[in-house]
Amino acid sequence: MPFKKITDWLSRSGSIPKSFEVITDDRNDCSDVASACKYTTVAMAKMLTDGPNLDHLSLEYSGTQCFRNLVETFHISKAFSGSRTRPWDTVRSLSLKFRTFWSEPPDPSASSFLHIPSSVTSLHLHLPPLGIEGRPASMTSTPLHLPPDLLQRLTSFSIHCDWDGLQVSTALTHCQNVEDLTLGFGGLVPFTDLNDPSSYSFSRSEIVLPKLRTLRFRSLSPHNLDVFSFLTTPVLNALDIHFSIENAEDRLDSGQFDFTENIHKFIKKRSKCEDTFRSLSIRSAYSTAWELIQLVEGLPSITSLTFADIDFADDDSILFYHNRPTGLPRLETLELLEVSRPDFFFQGLMNFVKSRQPPPSKDGKVAFDQPPDSLKQLVLTYRPEPHVLEHGHDVSENVERLRRVYGVSVNIGPLLFSNA
Repeated sequence: MPFKKITDWLSRSGSIPKSFEVITDDRNDCSDVASACKYTTVAMAKMLTDGPNLDHLSLEYSGTQCFRNLVETFHISKAFSGSRTRPWDTVRSLSLKFRTFWSEPPDPSASSFLHIPSSVTSLHLHLPPLGIEGRPASMTSTPLHLPPDLLQRLTSFSIHCDWDGLQVSTALTHCQNVEDLTLGFGGLVPFTDLNDPSSYSFSRSEIVLPKLRTLRFRSLSPHNLDVFSFLTTPVLNALDIHFSIENAEDRLDSGQFDFTENIHKFIKKRSKCEDTFRSLSIRSAYSTAWELIQLVEGLPSITSLTFADIDFADDDSILFYHNRPTGLPRLETLELLEVSRPDFFFQGLMNFVKSRQPPPSKDGKVAFDQPPDSLKQLVLTYRPEPHVLEHGHDVSENVERLRRVYGVSVNIGPLLFSNA
């Protein structure tokens, strides 16, 4: 697209922070170092040197060579631009995704990551997966040269990596100012070198994130719950876990792993962050209802709780029929998302909400003898079903009573139909 069309389009947003995204295909990659780069075009070079200031820049390449060509071009052009500030020099948020090829040089001083502008405080990095055909079976010695000064100034860091080495754990030791961290995995937890037993003690003793407020795990295998013993987060506020269960065997095996114990040890003993911990989100887990009850009742400081796409190994109806109202004394928001069936413990859920406070009736009038309960919002949504279903309960009457009498905002999602 011509440079002028791009800038004209972006100018329509006025003073709103601007984003620019480039996604290349695999047909014209720069895996051949000697070949000319197809993607360091005149329009792109002008965009990042003469275009409007950018808040976020997203670059997706097949391999690292295109990015190296790009930053080397900027490095050379800096000598000719003098003191003039370019859009490249003011980017706050940078996203880099490499789908297939990785060619980071052994020498850290030759790394293209050295040229990431000092303005970047938010970095999203997606590395090529381990299982690509033609790639080595192990990536323990593959270099990843993220400059310590870059990592030290980050307040937000996201890295998706399934390499079996110390690259990620080494990088995290420098993230002393990170407040928002996302760790995406494949089949392995990339905090240890399987060929070096001493790496386990290194990981467990060194990764302290003193300012971290939000921690997200993506594609976490049930086999890798020991990841919680690698991190210390003394002021953590929110924990968001998205499990990865790829096949039926993995689903069955996952029931053998007690993530409740791992999370409790991480919050209470290793990080000692109960005073600041407020939000828990669990997605795509295979669990028993009893385990979830023990999980949340062991974390009484929670104000926001989300269970999404949960498959239960036992009777899910006990989740709220048997849960004590005192188990979550500070709970303000409860979200149950992608529920598997429309009659999913609905009455038990309603009873749970109501039991948190005695009926507000006194001499025939609406009046509370106790302070209002902390719960303010309830959200319930369903998975798409292969055929049209109807709610087996009177939703509207219960919702209206919870809203009018108990002051709880209730959002019940529709029953979705899928012909898949």
